[in-house]
Amino acid sequence: MQHEKPAHLVAVDGFFMDASEVTNAQFKKFIEETGYVTVAEREIVWEEMKKQLPPGTPKPHDSILQPGSLVFKKTTESVPNLYDYSQLWDWIVGANWKQPEGKLRLNLFLQINSDSMIWQEMSGNGPRIGIM
Repeated sequence: MQHEKPAHLVAVDGFFMDASEVTNAQFKKFIEETGYVTVAEREIVWEEMKKQLPPGTPKPHDSILQPGSLVFKKTTESVPNLYDYSQLWDWIVGANWKQPEGKLRLNLFLQINSDSMIWQEMSGNGPRIGIM
């Protein structure tokens, strides 16, 4: 894309990557065997959530304060502010690993790191690989 020029060097901080991919079938089996409920499927309790927010943050409307996930929003044009995640992600009520599109036809949802960590611990699928 034109807006991705000129080519330039960048630095990437360290991150973790699983040694192998996890299929929906494997994750479904894990859920059935353990009874684990992902963050995207859990009821949102405002009293707990607001502890993670700046003091005085107003409570969102109940229609938004429901289980769901951020879902990737494909763009065809340049995104003017990469610090504004709302240009690339939408909050979709009902989106989770079973319904990654929620009620809409979208193709990617955000997996919460805590769900990934639980998968690693409970599935015995081996350690995560640190990329540095």
